[in-house]
Amino acid sequence: MIEALIALARNLAPQEGINTCLLPDVEIYRFSSTNTPPLHSTFSTSLTLTLQGQKEIICGAQSHRYGAGEAALIALDMPLSARITQATPARPYLCVHIALDAAQMSKTAAASPPLVQPATPAALGIFTADEGLLDSIRRLLQLAAHAELLPQLLPLIHQEIAVRLLHHPASRALLQPLLTGSQPSRRIAQAVTLLKQNMYEKVAIDALATELHMSPAAFRQHFKHITGLSPLQYQKQLRLQAARQLLHQGHTAAEAATRVGYESASQFSREYRRHFGNPPATDAGQAQPKN
Repeated sequence: MIEALIALARNLAPQEGINTCLLPDVEIYRFSSTNTPPLHSTFSTSLTLTLQGQKEIICGAQSHRYGAGEAALIALDMPLSARITQATPARPYLCVHIALDAAQMSKTAAASPPLVQPATPAALGIFTADEGLLDSIRRLLQLAAHAELLPQLLPLIHQEIAVRLLHHPASRALLQPLLTGSQPSRRIAQAVTLLKQNMYEKVAIDALATELHMSPAAFRQHFKHITGLSPLQYQKQLRLQAARQLLHQGHTAAEAATRVGYESASQFSREYRRHFGNPPATDAGQAQPKN
């Protein structure tokens, strides 16, 4: 099954980097070297299946490596860094990234039989894809060659993928508690949404905990367990990711710092360099087109 998926992915990803196709919410990644610069981005609810090679994803102090046949499932909006750890021109890194509809996942979970919930859910995890899920993704990629069938078949295959994820022992442990599960998990999901919506503003964490009917200590503990970050670290990383995008769009470091909520340019520069490894001005320079 993996070989069939690799053949499909190679055809859909003729270029190095991130390739799009006729399938909405689907991207094919192709990288032929481990010297590829790290990718820093905020990922929403999504599934990334590695077909060939290996990648490492990093969130805070946690890191996960996964290779062929393994998938990364992200249940909440998460600021992540990723780097290719295994790739050659002959066997490039290949993966399929599928954006998942959180509302559809929640609706599907609500209609599913109750499932055992893990003691400590997480917003990000790695699991081995089973044959059923691989086959669903194979048929999804095959649709890229049949535009006339997309309106009828695409929703059905997305629904099948959602059902298979919710019934896979490992992936359901990630998704169900965060979308429709226990109260603490659901409240942390709400907190993530609120922090993202207000990422440029100062947020009083204790007040946020009270708003979500949790004690400040319990809120911080559950937030760290689920996301791997403290609430303030989460907001800071969202700001830094947004600032990096602004730099790539041609804004100065001072402009980017102000727009993402920093009052001190020097603090912004220190935290940016600590997180990305380069000062803001260097990244802005690298992002500018050469004359």
